[in-house]
Amino acid sequence: MSHITDINLIVKDLDAMSATAKRLGLELIRDRKTFVGYSTGRCDHVLRVAGSDSSTYEIGLVKRSDGKGYSLKWDGHMGQHAPALPLYNAVGYGEKVAFNKAASCSKLLDWYAAEVTKKTMSRQGFRVTLAQQDRKVQVVCSK
Repeated sequence: MSHITDINLIVKDLDAMSATAKRLGLELIRDRKTFVGYSTGRCDHVLRVAGSDSSTYEIGLVKRSDGKGYSLKWDGHMGQHAPALPLYNAVGYGEKVAFNKAASCSKLLDWYAAEVTKKTMSRQGFRVTLAQQDRKVQVVCSK
């Protein structure tokens, strides 16, 4: 049985999400209207493991009703299915999925925030480097 779960993130910058995806071994497919889970879900864009086939579970980016970016949705039990494991590991979801609770996807959230920060600070003339420091993302800005 499928349980579509929201990931606690609002995506407002698709270019930053694309860079995040690439960093995590994923790819952003723009304008694809369905994502794969136990069943198929409707969306506007898709995150999936780079080069994966159609049996690998995906994350759907769904336009928010308030028009302020996209919400992310995926099959809440995807960690139980072998084809989904590369995505499950890439986003750093954790060991267990709680039914009807928002997904954390810590790696995805951290790197997306870092990419948005990098883009914003670069526009202000800063040189920005991003690095993984233990389990955290480090953003260093300098002039």
